[in-house]
Amino acid sequence: MVKTPDKYGRHVSYKWKQTNRKKIVREFFLKNKHFYIVAGSIIFLLIAGILVKTMFFTCPNSCDDGLKCTENYCSDETNYQCTHRDIIPCEGNNKCETGEYGTADCPDCNDNIKCTKDSVNFETLECTHEEIIPCEGNKICEIGEYGTKDCPSCEDNNKCTKDSINYESLKCVNKVITPCCGNGKIETGETCSSCKEDVKCSVGNQCCSGTCKSVCTKNSDCVSDDPAKEGSCTNANTCNSKCEYTLATTANIKTGEYRVHGFKFEVDLEEYGSKIEYLDRSGDEQYLGAQDGQKLLKYKIIVQCIEKDCNSFYTSSFSLMDDEGNVYSAKCPINWLGQCNNQDTVDSMYDPLENQKASGILIFSIPQKVDDVGLIYKFSSYIDNPKSLKFITKLN
Repeated sequence: MVKTPDKYGRHVSYKWKQTNRKKIVREFFLKNKHFYIVAGSIIFLLIAGILVKTMFFTCPNSCDDGLKCTENYCSDETNYQCTHRDIIPCEGNNKCETGEYGTADCPDCNDNIKCTKDSVNFETLECTHEEIIPCEGNKICEIGEYGTKDCPSCEDNNKCTKDSINYESLKCVNKVITPCCGNGKIETGETCSSCKEDVKCSVGNQCCSGTCKSVCTKNSDCVSDDPAKEGSCTNANTCNSKCEYTLATTANIKTGEYRVHGFKFEVDLEEYGSKIEYLDRSGDEQYLGAQDGQKLLKYKIIVQCIEKDCNSFYTSSFSLMDDEGNVYSAKCPINWLGQCNNQDTVDSMYDPLENQKASGILIFSIPQKVDDVGLIYKFSSYIDNPKSLKFITKLN
């Protein structure tokens, strides 16, 4: 057996040491057994109480007492007993409570007067009738009631006044509205679109997006300042209408200067009668006499190319037409004087250059009775949409 020294240096066996320790523990419990008995009892009672409470202290399945105006509940706060608390207010308990006026619990305080607010005093249960102001139907003209039967009518049948009443004096007020469409005045902000009554477009104009615009209704509305052009009306009588001008099929032009298709024409009737003086190709003076019943007309003509690229010009394209439609050709000789030196003569211009010109005379023989004629030039068919010129001449 192993022996070990104790704290006094004595040698004690290990087995003795274990036996001694158990003895000490047993003696400790014996000395404190009352404490452990009490503590164990308390713990037992707590556990038992919980078990008993769980088994025997619970709320019933329902606490409903069948009354509409009670709130039914049960909990540990009520020791698991059903408790019934009154609901206030509650319609149906035969008590007139705050907020219940109008239900069967409260008396009917209706006095059948439209202009009173009927209710009840919930403390005294006496009826109250509060006057409603303003109230339509009390025959008193009150603020905000204009337009009802309680107030007089201030209508002056003028759409440009705002009619109302002064509630203190009960006198009518008719305030002028500005601007006002319909007063016959054109005022700021009014257009032919917003106010047709005041802003009226004149004849030949239509209202287009608030502005009076001149429109054409037929071709005769489109008259050009240029007598050689005729006009046509497209989209007639609408805001998109417009006049389009084109050279007339036969343009009637007074004798003088006219520009068309890249050429400038200068046409003048120099003289007419039974005898005409002219220069021949050599520049010598010659005379041409009219036959019986005829008269002679001498035109001086200058033709100039005024564009970079002109079509050819032919003197043979000239003719004369009277007012009955009879056509006359020029009599020989036809003298075209070119280059202004009277030496080089040009009857026509083929592919002329810009500013190149030809000049000369044309002589026609017509009946004495003819008073109105037109010198006609017919353009080449090589020109797009070629037209004919007609230089009008009045013979008096």
